[in-house]
Amino acid sequence: MAECLISLVVLMGLLLFLKPFLSMITQVDKHVTKDNYLELLIGKIQIESEIKEMTFQKIEKNKLYYVNEDKERIVFEQYKQMIRKTSDSKGHQPIVMGVDHVVFSEKKGLVKMEVTTLEGETYSYFLFN
Repeated sequence: MAECLISLVVLMGLLLFLKPFLSMITQVDKHVTKDNYLELLIGKIQIESEIKEMTFQKIEKNKLYYVNEDKERIVFEQYKQMIRKTSDSKGHQPIVMGVDHVVFSEKKGLVKMEVTTLEGETYSYFLFN
């Protein structure tokens, strides 16, 4: 009888801790599988892979300036509702769509990219120079 009572107490204790944990996992899953989050993450990875081969110049008027190995100036900026990449000799390439606002800033060798989506969610990413 005592063993059953102890088992029930242990089971109730586990259930009390399990419910908040499962609801937290569900919220994280909903957040991570949102289309805009995934698009921003892919865009960040694309920017990082491209700037790996470039030299950082400056951030001016909320535009991120780099120079590639051919001495061509590359600019990452917000244009309408997207983050785009432009260059001196080519048109533009959309990187991330559905952007309401983006702010580029530099701190101690890192470039911070803070993006607000059209849904009002804000994400911050650091790009390494």
